[in-house]
Amino acid sequence: MKEYLLKELNQIWTDLKKVHPVLKSILLFILLVTPISAISLIWQIKDAELLEASKDMTLKSPFWPAVYHGSVKAPIIEELTFRGPAYVLLLTLLLISYLYSKKTGKPSTLQMTVWPGWTVAELIVWPMLLLLNYFWAIDHPYPATVFAAGLVLGWLMLKTKNILYCIVLHAGVNFVVIAASRVGTKLLS
Repeated sequence: MKEYLLKELNQIWTDLKKVHPVLKSILLFILLVTPISAISLIWQIKDAELLEASKDMTLKSPFWPAVYHGSVKAPIIEELTFRGPAYVLLLTLLLISYLYSKKTGKPSTLQMTVWPGWTVAELIVWPMLLLLNYFWAIDHPYPATVFAAGLVLGWLMLKTKNILYCIVLHAGVNFVVIAASRVGTKLLS
């Protein structure tokens, strides 16, 4: 039985490696960010003052301007601000590494794989992503949710090396949150 389970888990892991990082990110949002968000919401419901402020903000703001600001403007600005610099650092490190290896004929330390699928350069960039993410999250009403979402988007950025995926996923998640909060607030009223 144990061997069968290990074989099945290994097959699932192998199949998951073939899945595009955007789909993996959506799965991470569902499995990681949603439970954290639900716990934050439970805390909010216990805090009557925060719940009232949230209801007022949701019901008083017109829907389409909220969608524009939350699902178009914010994802573009936030992704370019918080994922962009880390990506530029990664590219710079890799460029320096490439030029060094071309000049010396030796492989660069930054391009070495130190963990399956992870280079030294990526391991240097992750602390920067964590730090930027932390400072962005502490300013939000739901810091744990924002921090977890930022980790998923940071991972997506490093895996795809394409900020457009991060912007689109961020916009989609924000749209779902705006629409769900609108429906949820009307149900609670």
